[in-house]
Amino acid sequence: MKIFEQIEENEDKIVVNDWIEWYHFGIPKEEGLLRELIRIAMLIFSHCLICTKLTGCYFVKRKMPTRPMHEMCHCKELKINSWIAKQKINAECDIRKFTEYIFKNGNSKKKIFESWGFNINDSYALKKEFEKQAENQYKLGNYILKNLDISGQRVAISMDIKGNKFLSGWMIYPAGKIKNITPFGGWINEKI
Repeated sequence: MKIFEQIEENEDKIVVNDWIEWYHFGIPKEEGLLRELIRIAMLIFSHCLICTKLTGCYFVKRKMPTRPMHEMCHCKELKINSWIAKQKINAECDIRKFTEYIFKNGNSKKKIFESWGFNINDSYALKKEFEKQAENQYKLGNYILKNLDISGQRVAISMDIKGNKFLSGWMIYPAGKIKNITPFGGWINEKI
């Protein structure tokens, strides 16, 4: 991997984004039933559900979970080509995050989105915009590590919708997939 493939301009400064793939032996990188069964079986041998959940997930090295995670940690980080990582990164946002959550009557976040001029009819456009912005920000390494547990690593990614800057919540999955877990996670008060 050439160093120039990793250098990027990020908010008027030059940063090096070394991408890594989290690795725990014996755990398939692909999501699915087999992966989950093996993760559960590995508990018999005292392997951690948090560690095994991260297998196959991509992180910028400067923004990855702390490793080792515990005294008996078997996790490793594998360097991956930044170009390959960026080709695979894919953001998914379920339209129901808007149709059944944000624009649900009684939801305080509905008032926020309505004050920006959006309603339930804008759900598809919002879904696409969230996916586009999250994917671009994640590729640049612009995310904040949040909670990590047996469900996986959550991150906050900044959004800018009509000049309104806020954080949205995402979960990291193997093979470069990130998935929206909450469209509005609060106003930005910390630098990414």
